[in-house]
Amino acid sequence: MLVIALIMLSYNSYCQNNQNIKLSVINGDTVFVFNKAYGNYLVSKFDSLQHFKASFFDCADVLTDCANLRDNYKLLSTQKDSLIDNLHKQVLYCEGISESYHKSELLNKQLQKDLKKQSRKTKLWNGIGWGAITATVITSIILILK
Repeated sequence: MLVIALIMLSYNSYCQNNQNIKLSVINGDTVFVFNKAYGNYLVSKFDSLQHFKASFFDCADVLTDCANLRDNYKLLSTQKDSLIDNLHKQVLYCEGISESYHKSELLNKQLQKDLKKQSRKTKLWNGIGWGAITATVITSIILILK
């Protein structure tokens, strides 16, 4: 009886024309007669329904896995953004250190130039002082000898 109800339901739902199924009553029993094409159509519908019932839980598992993957993606994306921010801060810090070293290097070069100038001046004044002492001694000797 259940099969007859399902066939009638599918007949009313899926049938385009009423010529696929013929109803006949024989000795109080209702007999359905349909062609082979419509029979194949019904079998494919019922088989696909069984297939869909069987694969529903597989699809639900896959959907759950996809939702978990999406959530993990959001977490990984957040962690990636945090890592990028930290790396950006680290780059800025390293650039600050590099700029500080560069300024220190320029200051050291300037100090080296100033030290060279000062040592040249010291050598010059030392030379002038020794020259003056030598001139004084020579002049004194010349004056004493005369």
